[in-house]
Amino acid sequence: MKHVYAIILFLLVGLCNAQDLKKDTIELNETIFYDKSKFKLKRVGHDTKTKSILIGLTADINFKKDSLPEFIKELIIPIKTTNKEYTFQRLNFNFSDQIKDDSILLKVDLYASKKGEFDKSLLNEPMQVVVKKSKQHENIFTIDLRDLNLKHRGDFFISMELLSKIEKPVYFSAALLGKCLYRSTRSSQIKKTPLGITPAINADILIRK
Repeated sequence: MKHVYAIILFLLVGLCNAQDLKKDTIELNETIFYDKSKFKLKRVGHDTKTKSILIGLTADINFKKDSLPEFIKELIIPIKTTNKEYTFQRLNFNFSDQIKDDSILLKVDLYASKKGEFDKSLLNEPMQVVVKKSKQHENIFTIDLRDLNLKHRGDFFISMELLSKIEKPVYFSAALLGKCLYRSTRSSQIKKTPLGITPAINADILIRK
């Protein structure tokens, strides 16, 4: 009889602990938790999924019919955030459609922001990321950064360059009147995109309260 009481007591204690855990934590995915009393999960950057406004890599950035084609080689997106310490969780790329090729190769880097200009890289070296068509979920591709334990304070930049040779541009959903920089295939000069057109590329960060 004592054994039965011990088992019941064990189950009741476990149930109480589970209820307390639900109050203090929130599930990020199937295995990772964080303490809501100490951290806040926030998405920074544009998150639109529109198909009516697009910007792409190897796409022509000129809007005037008579201008010479200027194809985008690299996009550099400034991200506004907080001065509190945070840890990078994920980068999310909102493609306008599923990519045409089975996979493409992107070079991705993160830069600190200094007086509104991009400064030193936050990574030891740029990431070469294989974007597989099969890994796109509703046209969104996500890079998990949690294993890097990458911490930062303040604004930053996301830089992205297409390394694959493809026949057609790779397009992202985009927003107007934002802020985005680019380099073209025929110049190393950094320019602002016309009309502030900015790709829907964003980051999930875990902010320490």
